[in-house]
Amino acid sequence: MVKVYLKPLGTIMLRYIFILFFRFQFTDKIIQTNRDLLLTVTEGVQIGEDVFYWKFKNSINIIRLNGDKITIKEEYKGRFFKHNLSLILINVQLSDSGIYTAVVSGTKDVILSTYDIRVEAPVYPVLLSVDSVFNSSESCNFTVSCTIELSLSISRSFTCDRRTCEEASPAPSDPPPSLHLSLSDVSIICNHSNHVSWRNDTKEIQQVCPFGNELILMFDFVFNSMLKTSSVMFLYRYKRCPDFPIHAHLLQLFWGDPEATPGQLGDIVPPACPGPSTRPPPNRTCLEHLPREATRRHPEQMP
Repeated sequence: MVKVYLKPLGTIMLRYIFILFFRFQFTDKIIQTNRDLLLTVTEGVQIGEDVFYWKFKNSINIIRLNGDKITIKEEYKGRFFKHNLSLILINVQLSDSGIYTAVVSGTKDVILSTYDIRVEAPVYPVLLSVDSVFNSSESCNFTVSCTIELSLSISRSFTCDRRTCEEASPAPSDPPPSLHLSLSDVSIICNHSNHVSWRNDTKEIQQVCPFGNELILMFDFVFNSMLKTSSVMFLYRYKRCPDFPIHAHLLQLFWGDPEATPGQLGDIVPPACPGPSTRPPPNRTCLEHLPREATRRHPEQMP
């Protein structure tokens, strides 16, 4: 371990050696409010008979160490560690932003470490709102705003067709640096961020411009109508001719009773078609098998 003693005699030479071997640290730090940060110096440095300082903004002496005598600014008491010359910043606030410098002072000052500290608070929640919508069968124009609690806001207008969306007008030349409003394939995104935190709010484009839903609704209507019509025809056919061959699970499907058996289902339908046989001959319907007189009678008059 190399030790450097800065004494009045030979001070200049020793300081050149110090700079050559140790080279002072320069560090940029961004930290969130209410967090802690440890500031250190180059390992192995001993100050000898000179004076050591931690300075804030190059003028405020936070720590002054001269031999065994330590002078500490009131709000930093208990935060300096003599054995390694480090300093801890506790529960930092915005006012703690600035340059912190570790200096050994003799005939001249030698900088051991420099920290450029920037403290930032978490960003505020953000709100994405729809200001206006003009919708048609082929396109949709809408304007949305992105706002935070401090009344800072940004607004954008977009135009969408059935395939793509694009910005309707040029973006402002000087938008707030921490506030962003953008468009993805499926969403509108409002983002508020800085170096230590971020918040966002989103909306689906389909919620703002639902012009593509009519095709889906039309398909659903046609499909459901066809299904209901087929069900009615099937049930009518089965009631007229319960001997019509059909798989049991289809009966359960249309009757809506998953526990029902073919025998139980047969109890709730009209009696079998009259005739010498309850099952019609091959390739003949039940109505064809009925006597002509029966087909002319009202169903309620049939035996």
